[in-house]
Amino acid sequence: MSQRCQIDPNPITCTANENPPQRRVFVVAGCPLNEIQAVMTAQLPVYVINLPESTARRESIEQQAERLGFTPRFFEAVDGRAGEHPLFGRVNQEKRLRLKGRPFKPGELGVWASHYLLWEKCVRENQAMVILEDDAQLKPNFPEFLESSAKITELFPYLRLFESNLASKKLATVGGFHIHRYWRNPLRTTGYLLAPSAAKAFLSKADEWVLPVDDYMDLAWLHGVDCVGLKPGCVMEETEFESTIQTRAPKERLTLLHKLRRETFRHYLRARYCLDFGWRMLSSNNKITNNINKG
Repeated sequence: MSQRCQIDPNPITCTANENPPQRRVFVVAGCPLNEIQAVMTAQLPVYVINLPESTARRESIEQQAERLGFTPRFFEAVDGRAGEHPLFGRVNQEKRLRLKGRPFKPGELGVWASHYLLWEKCVRENQAMVILEDDAQLKPNFPEFLESSAKITELFPYLRLFESNLASKKLATVGGFHIHRYWRNPLRTTGYLLAPSAAKAFLSKADEWVLPVDDYMDLAWLHGVDCVGLKPGCVMEETEFESTIQTRAPKERLTLLHKLRRETFRHYLRARYCLDFGWRMLSSNNKITNNINKG
């Protein structure tokens, strides 16, 4: 990139109802138009879910972004501890208690709503994006991933960015990354790539909230979005921060009936996930191979 064209290093902040400004470019006289366009479109936007008071997390992301050479867009998280939110009406409390034995914690609802609003934004703007939670620890290969991200979305509209040790099957290779489908759901929403088609599919079946959002995103047989991940990962699975917008529930004393229901439901989900994995492996190998060959 010519030194005459530089991306503004100042991060962009937006809320759920705001469209962020286009990335600002400082132009020096004589900078070719096609070079400006290349700067503007070279990477997918990177949104970071962040509570305004979580300044240490924001600073961590800003420092990592500066070191790795990209501009984050901070998306104001929904704080489940602050009270009611219109999206919280989607919780099926009766079904939740029957299948999980406890209600959602406020932080879990905040996470659900924050990701849901970004899915809506992805569809509304018809723009693929990278979504990070503000405790994400990025690896040195994150810029390399950003360079390949647009190409990856042509094959996979949804992709988790951390590497899991769970058993998996390699589906494709894009740039220096391998795309794997997992035999078991890897959970977590620390970082993922999302295209509008996948966001629309997630929204289509999210009228009822029973499971945590990361569990819901793994239900490929429900919404049709395949659960695939990146190897090597570009986001660490571990974090140095304690959760803020999401808090894990303390151990609660459940009745024997609740425990039986919860364990039965857990085993059902695992069996259903494995069956779906097998079906997708049988039906998609030829399709993926054809897409790669066309590319």
